[in-house]
Amino acid sequence: MNKLSKIFIGLMAIVVLMGVNACKKDSEGNLLLASFTCNVGSSTFTAPIRGGIIYSDKTVITGIGLDGSMIVLTIAGKESGTYEQTGAIVPIGVYKASQSTSTTDQSNYYSSALQMAKVVLTKNAGNKTLSGTFEFNAVSLSLVTKNITVGKFENITYVENPSLAPTGK
Repeated sequence: MNKLSKIFIGLMAIVVLMGVNACKKDSEGNLLLASFTCNVGSSTFTAPIRGGIIYSDKTVITGIGLDGSMIVLTIAGKESGTYEQTGAIVPIGVYKASQSTSTTDQSNYYSSALQMAKVVLTKNAGNKTLSGTFEFNAVSLSLVTKNITVGKFENITYVENPSLAPTGK
């Protein structure tokens, strides 16, 4: 397993442990409903499991579908703003197809410096939530392209600078 895969799995474990962030309220007591949706080609992707992590100078937002598919957005920044793929080594967008029995659906798709990728991020430090929009074109190692469009995430709870080190002996 390569280093990027290990980091990816570690981050996913944290997001899954964060679980569904329902019942979070703003400072005025209003219920903040979280959502994470987009189009993958002509299909709609909805993530009932979602979460965010801000560590160092990066923000990671993840949405996981009930079928095991997932989208991970990695942003080289931690403040509100517009972030675009500009020759970064780490892709802004990653799409993991569901764990079906079809061999064509079990690929990872990555945005790259040659592909379009854009995330508009709004950070609410008071409520510890992230909202915004995203879109990216991603390609698999077998050169199959997936267009991720009309992406939107709202009120995604985040943790800041979590310890990724294992605990115990």
